[in-house]
Amino acid sequence: MEDPLVARALFDHGSGAPSDARRFVAHTLTRWDVTEKIDDAVLLTSELVTNAVIHAGTGAEVVCRLDGGRTAVQVEVEDLHPARPVPDAPPQDLPPEDRVRGRGLALTRLISDSWGVTYTRTAKRVWFRLDLMRGGVAAGVRSAGAVPADLTAPLSTLRIAVAAVGPDRRVVHWDDAAHALLGWSAQEVLGRDFEDLIEWPDDHALSFGEALAVGRWQGWCAARDRSGRPVPLFVSHLRAEGVADGPRTVWLMVPRQHEYVLTAPAARPRRPAADELPGHRALQEVLADTGHIDALLGRVAEIVLGMADGDACHVLLPREETGRLGIAAVAGSARPSADLPSEGLFDTARASVRPFVLDDAQPGQTGLDGDFRSLVSVPLVTDERVVGFVVVTASRAGAFDDRVAAGLQRAAHRISAAVDRAQLAETERARRGWLTFLAEASDLLTGILDENLVAVLATQLLVPRIATWAAVYLVDDFDLRLAHAWHAEEEHNETLGTLLAKQSPPRAQGGWEWPAGLEGSGAVLVFPIAIGNTGIGRLVLGRRDADGLTGEIVRLTEDLCRRLALAVHIARQYSRVASTSHILQRSLMPVEMTEIPGVSCAVVYEPAGEGSEVGGDFYDVYAAGEDRWVFALGDVCGKGPEAAAVTGLARHALRLLARDGYGPAAILNRLNSLILEDDGRNRFLSMICGELRARPGGGVSCTLCCAGHPPPLMMLPEGTVRVPASSQLLVGLLDGEEFFEEGFDLEPGSTLLCVTDGVTERRSGGRLLDDGDGLTRMLSRCVSMPARAIAERLRQATLDFSPDPPQDDFALLILQAVTPRR
Repeated sequence: MEDPLVARALFDHGSGAPSDARRFVAHTLTRWDVTEKIDDAVLLTSELVTNAVIHAGTGAEVVCRLDGGRTAVQVEVEDLHPARPVPDAPPQDLPPEDRVRGRGLALTRLISDSWGVTYTRTAKRVWFRLDLMRGGVAAGVRSAGAVPADLTAPLSTLRIAVAAVGPDRRVVHWDDAAHALLGWSAQEVLGRDFEDLIEWPDDHALSFGEALAVGRWQGWCAARDRSGRPVPLFVSHLRAEGVADGPRTVWLMVPRQHEYVLTAPAARPRRPAADELPGHRALQEVLADTGHIDALLGRVAEIVLGMADGDACHVLLPREETGRLGIAAVAGSARPSADLPSEGLFDTARASVRPFVLDDAQPGQTGLDGDFRSLVSVPLVTDERVVGFVVVTASRAGAFDDRVAAGLQRAAHRISAAVDRAQLAETERARRGWLTFLAEASDLLTGILDENLVAVLATQLLVPRIATWAAVYLVDDFDLRLAHAWHAEEEHNETLGTLLAKQSPPRAQGGWEWPAGLEGSGAVLVFPIAIGNTGIGRLVLGRRDADGLTGEIVRLTEDLCRRLALAVHIARQYSRVASTSHILQRSLMPVEMTEIPGVSCAVVYEPAGEGSEVGGDFYDVYAAGEDRWVFALGDVCGKGPEAAAVTGLARHALRLLARDGYGPAAILNRLNSLILEDDGRNRFLSMICGELRARPGGGVSCTLCCAGHPPPLMMLPEGTVRVPASSQLLVGLLDGEEFFEEGFDLEPGSTLLCVTDGVTERRSGGRLLDDGDGLTRMLSRCVSMPARAIAERLRQATLDFSPDPPQDDFALLILQAVTPRR
């Protein structure tokens, strides 16, 4: 069986070996209940392992030995570089701070009770020994009333000095023993700040002021005597509250070698280390679970409470938005507490934070709410950062000792690693959730081209996931108006909208007041909606749970505001373009249809898409003389402003030329020349241009010219459909092209149908509407119907031909000869 008083570990060559060796030695000595020499052993081990790893350039083996009588501990550090000898005489004093070499052996000589070097053929072993005996009683083991057999200092030097400190930390009592111990007379120290006389260790878990506030405390420090020399002391103090002029702290001081005089005569019952507690296995199982961090911390608090045998347990974690420590989990009889400042007892910024025990805590001393007398606190440390504390309290005084603190600290190492993993996993899940939220919000906002609908969607995206209520204000003509407001409880929407419409939020980002008259209360934040330096509006969020508006939520909302600003900007740009297009499109169409005696006219015009771009289709019917009427239906190649320019040129040229007496062929010849002369833009169009004249016996005669356009269809009264004209070359394609006219008569009851290619080329899968004379069949089914009814049926049939919306504008012009009125 392995000797329980010997522990060994191997450490590879690398920069992390010294820190790993320090942890190994500290863990071993704590497990052996040898706590007095931990700091010295850890320091010397670190220096010797550093020599082995960095200077000797090899790995190292560290061996800890505790002798059978528990009177001394020996640590051996072996490296694999025997050729690099150790100096026979190490320096008597430490080298300067700016020189690293030589410090290890110098510290070993100064601190250890004995040391040495053993060489073998393959290795070199440096060892040091630290004595644990003090007056016949092993240090760290307090016997019940045992008296040392051999004092480490003569009794003539023993002085139990008594000093008392008032509430302002000034000396109010100084006895003769204190005078003999430190050389200061009572007249010299009364009224002075006690801290002027004390050299408090920098690495102590409590500051000097915090130690004075503790009800009972024992420990080591140093005091400066009258010559300025530090005198090592062992101190035991008691804080007395029942004094007329305020609480006093009474200090009993002895030289450090006589500490056994003031230490407790009987040791507290030994508590098992954390690894030996019944809850250790349960703690390991809980920490192995990667579930939600709130559930994890709740179970950890319950298990730690049982391990320490306390009354309540708190897990304190810093809040990102405030920097204060919040209660992340509680167990036992703990009462809810407000956030604690991360300073004083729970200082997360302190370079060295250690476990500490309060035997007799005073009300308000720690900031935790509850009726408790004793407290043990251990830090949660990750990557040398303090990320929180585990605090256990008890209603009885003296419920915890250093052994409990050490055991909980070992548990805290596992807890901090698990909490760090859980926080990273929680952060990653939240980040993915927010990224998904932003991606979905972007998709939804991008597809809306109305700024008011953008505002509606934005508020409903935020409520109730992020806020209790939300409102969007938009700038219109330099005025800020409420575009939309939405409350998680819809019965409050009307009240919320009324209240917010009467006031304007501030321009800058920040807080705002909860609307007076709205149920409840909470925090309100205002976010600007802007593109560059141009303000578009404001987003206002109200949340009853003020703590819920974390820094992450603020950053998320700022990101959403950038997307919201872009969506509003795009919607406004689209509205301007659509409005301009509608105005331009109306200017290219006739204001009203001209009535033709003996002819019934019907027109259908359907723009494609959202109508935000000017189409190339146009139509016109107008009187060109007393008994002469001209009609036209055309389609310019392309869309947009350039197509609109050609449309305007064609439409106005048609009217002017027709009124000057030109027929359809002459009109198209001259229009062809005009388009080719127009800066060579390569814009051409297809067109049907026709002329109608009344016949004496009824009906009309028609002369037309079809330039690159789908040929017109004529339906006779009995339903027969034929093509009355042939298609010629496009207008604006070739210079010098001569168009010709074709004539026919429209008898009463006959119908002439002219369409653009948006009708004939309407697509459904791989089929076109006019495949197999589809348009002819559709027209033949409209026999005996008036012109307006035919136009509506053909429009609906064109739309129903495919489930997809039309990709091209289409227009229909129907001229039906009727019996003229008397």
